[in-house]
Amino acid sequence: MSDTFTVFGLQRSGTNFLEQLVTKNIRNTKIVNRWKAGDGIWKHAFGIENKPTDAGPIGMKGDPEKAKMIGNRIHAIYIHKHPYSWIQSITTKNVDIKKTYPFVARELNQAENVLGGLNILHLAQLYYDHTQYWLDKVETRKVYHVKYEDLIFSPEKTKEIVTDIAQFFNRKLKETNIVIPDKVGQSDKFNEEKRKQYRTYRITTLSYEQIMHINTILDRDAMAKQGYTMIETKEDYEKHKN
Repeated sequence: MSDTFTVFGLQRSGTNFLEQLVTKNIRNTKIVNRWKAGDGIWKHAFGIENKPTDAGPIGMKGDPEKAKMIGNRIHAIYIHKHPYSWIQSITTKNVDIKKTYPFVARELNQAENVLGGLNILHLAQLYYDHTQYWLDKVETRKVYHVKYEDLIFSPEKTKEIVTDIAQFFNRKLKETNIVIPDKVGQSDKFNEEKRKQYRTYRITTLSYEQIMHINTILDRDAMAKQGYTMIETKEDYEKHKN
């Protein structure tokens, strides 16, 4: 009998890569990441205790009964990227996040806060809300917590995390030789050069002023729990600038 796993995280945060790692390497697993399945929850969702509805964008849906399954019937994993990296990725890659969270495209007349046709302050608020929801589940349910930067740090670190996930959920690996996908979807191929770039976040499109605006929305305690720090000074900004 297969166990239901769902990898929860925002778009462009490594959910597809981690799903493949789970299914390729952990015995008797089944990924369920859509609302339509009996025990399925959309993998990018948060606020799942909201009343169920078929109206409106998928990102605003909820199901209180399914919410109760998280950490019980559903083996849940929460993955995330550093918020600066995530915002840059969302605004430069082909991800139609406007369909799922329409509010991220509001107030585009604020030119200083717009990148790739999205309002970066609304993206920061989405990141904040999503993070607060899932960190609470990590602390109150049996939910595994992993940062994307750790997951792709090195092949050895990837294998260590997969082994830890299996142990966390009291499951066995299929083989001792863990299979790591080269790439998934729009992601870059994980060669050593790319891994070096991802080990610490790089600022490629955000200005110092934009980051200061984003910082007014992010929560420092939540960032610390995720293993991240903020850029606080121009000197910090230059260190991380591409």
